[in-house]
Order: sequence, then C-alpha cells, then structure tokens
Amino acid sequence: MKKLSTLIFLLCLWQTSFAQNSFYRYQGQIIILRPDFSAFVIVDSNIIPTADKTMITNQLSSNPAIQSVQDITPNSLLVEVRSNTPYSSVQSIQQNLNVTYSTLQFSPVYTYQGQRVYPTNEIIISLKPTTSISQINALFGNQYVSAIQNQYSGSYLLTIKNMKDLFSLTESIHQNSLVEWAEPNLISGTRTSSSYNFDDPTNLNPCSNVSRLYNISPNPASEQIKIVVSEETALIDCPALNPKIKSIIDSQNGITFSEVNIYNSVGTLVLSKQMNKAKEFTLPLKELGAGLYLMQITEGEYTEKHKIIVE
Repeated sequence: MKKLSTLIFLLCLWQTSFAQNSFYRYQGQIIILRPDFSAFVIVDSNIIPTADKTMITNQLSSNPAIQSVQDITPNSLLVEVRSNTPYSSVQSIQQNLNVTYSTLQFSPVYTYQGQRVYPTNEIIISLKPTTSISQINALFGNQYVSAIQNQYSGSYLLTIKNMKDLFSLTESIHQNSLVEWAEPNLISGTRTSSSYNFDDPTNLNPCSNVSRLYNISPNPASEQIKIVVSEETALIDCPALNPKIKSIIDSQNGITFSEVNIYNSVGTLVLSKQMNKAKEFTLPLKELGAGLYLMQITEGEYTEKHKIIVE
C-alpha cells in the first residue's frame, strides 16, 4: 500500500510539473495523455441546440486563427487552430465565446499512442457490489450534475460540473474503496459523431466509420422523436465490429431494435416502449416535461444511449 501511495504521489507530482500531460487508469495500466495544441474541444453540460452550434461555428470561422470547426457529440465541438497560433490567442477566442455562451467549457485535445483523444465532461464508474450510488453522491455529488446508470453493464455515467476536474476527480473516485474502477469517458479522434461506449471507455475502435446503429431526430424535440436504423452496409462489413453488435444482426432483417427506455437526469425510468425487431419507430413525448433525458435503445445484448432534449 505504501508503494502504491508513493507511486500515486510521484505521478501527481509529475503531472503537476508538466501540467500539459494528464493520466488515468485503464484495466490496471496508467494511460498517459499528451496535449495536441493544434486543437481544442468545446463542451457544454447540456446538448447544444443546432442554432447555437451554427452561431458558434460562424463566430469561430470568422477568426483567422481558426482552421475548422467540427461537430463531435450533441454537446461538444472540435476546433482546429492554425499552426503557429499563440496560446494567448486561443485563450482570447475562448473568453470571447464565454461572453455570449457562459456555460461553455474548453479542454485541450490529447494524443495516445499517436491517435487523437477527445475528452468529455463525463466519468464512468463501476461500483463494488456492496456500494450504492448514494454513497458516491455523498462524497463527490457536489462535483457532478447527474449520475445515470447503464442498465446493461451496471456502471454509472457522471456528468461533471467542471471539465478541468476530469482527470483529478476520476483519480479521486478511483482511489475510493467504494468503486471497482473509475475512468474518464474519452472519444477516439477517428470518430466524427457522438459515441458513448461503456465497455471501451477509450473508444479506440479500429472501425472508424462505425459510430452508432441508430439515428434519432429531431433533437431537441417537443411532441415526438423518431428512431431509425443507421446505414447498415459499413457496419455489417466491418471486420472488427463489436461482438455484441454482430450478435443482433438478423439474417433476414439486418439491424433492428426491440426496446426503448428514457431516463431523467437522476436515472429514473420515465418512459418505456417495447416493439418487435423494429427498423424505425416514432416515440411520443407528450407525457414528458421539458428537460434533458437519456434514451436507451436495446436489441438483445446491445444497448446504445442518446442524450435528448425535450422542449
């Protein structure tokens, strides 16, 4: 135990000395992430409405220091910075955005083994059998806004308040005796659309064209939301496809879904619908109040999650 404590102290000292580097633990290994100063990530605690994303993109595109803006997830954007741009200029750009959009937060992009990794404002934790989420809430609840359980894996997704605390809070929770493990929810740089993979927190999927099996629209929505199976060709042909996805591909119907559940911000099930191997389904939302929800789409052993806003 003393050796472990010494190692943790040295790692924290090393990370403090070289503040641009971050680390976390994954399957017993210490993963070192190094910054890529040619880009940064914009994140909001809630889904960023399409109109706001368009306005943010337009504002950034008018700045000569910005090379491009790319949509990553419903609540985040990737901003590519032109070479030789001073960091002070990047900070100024971020401060100007906060004048209009005060809830936006910013994080550097990192690299791991030569591949880009995008941080989110989320931490994934797995509790010990004798632990309840209320015990975690009592210790760390003031540092995150929601804790939503994955009904398939049993792990929890914590949406944290301050992105600057992503790695330090992850390490604090990881060292707590109440959890099996805690890891930041990271997105591989090969992806161009939203992805939350509880089984592979690093999201380093070799099939870069595979992101989600199901599309949902509109989002935000008011009266109803439509779920449709994504384009299947690339998914079925991908040699490294998640075995759980392969297991649900029907020889006659292809990819389908049979259950949709919606949870509120504290993880309570508020709407559940079952169907028989559907390829599309329109879900009424009239009985839900306005707010942020988590939609869980299930077929067999595969579960996919989408954040949705009901207006």
